[in-house]
Amino acid sequence: EEGSAEASKPTFTPSGARLRGLNQGNLAELNLSIPTKSQRKSDDPMSHPFVYEIILALWLHSTQNQTRAKNERCESNDTKSFVKHMDFLLPLCLKSLILRGMGKKKSLELVPSLVLDTRHMFILDPLVEIMANGVINQVFTCRDCMDLAMSNALSANDTIVDFFTGLLTVIHTSQVSLLISKYLLTLRQCEDGIDMEFDSTSTTANLKCIRLTRQLRLRTVEKLSP
Repeated sequence: EEGSAEASKPTFTPSGARLRGLNQGNLAELNLSIPTKSQRKSDDPMSHPFVYEIILALWLHSTQNQTRAKNERCESNDTKSFVKHMDFLLPLCLKSLILRGMGKKKSLELVPSLVLDTRHMFILDPLVEIMANGVINQVFTCRDCMDLAMSNALSANDTIVDFFTGLLTVIHTSQVSLLISKYLLTLRQCEDGIDMEFDSTSTTANLKCIRLTRQLRLRTVEKLSP
């Protein structure tokens, strides 16, 4: 009995997630298809990455080589391009992920809850932070037209929250909750990093940025609330 019990346990351990509330038999693990360096050097046949994997990996890679000082908000053109087109890229990634998950169905009646492996989470976790900073940067880089920038930031925030909502329909809630918490925490840290020791004009702009970060967090919670 002990041997069969061990065999029935999932062979994966998502990073920081507690898998509770679901029948473990209804869980399906998704492994990242992008080959590692060792896999690329081997002669074994490699699977082709999915669309969402390519987009998310390239997005993260576009920021990895940037050197940032503490509290410095600077983005390369590539990073800005990803943030600017989130309203297209995130729904595309979500659709690709769902289509991959549909292939894990064991029957027509059962759609499994998907669990991402640690390599997925190693990409998504920092990427969520990048997206949050990208939303805030839209305001910091356009202080001459704050109202328009804040409107754009709220729209970008809605796109990210819709992505989280879509993930909740297919990915185990414990893992999605980690990403949502990371997003909210990053927005809070952006507020803490705003420097108020400037002249009155800069102070007014900074106050608007603080108001925006609070609006974004409140809006995120409202949209995710049942």
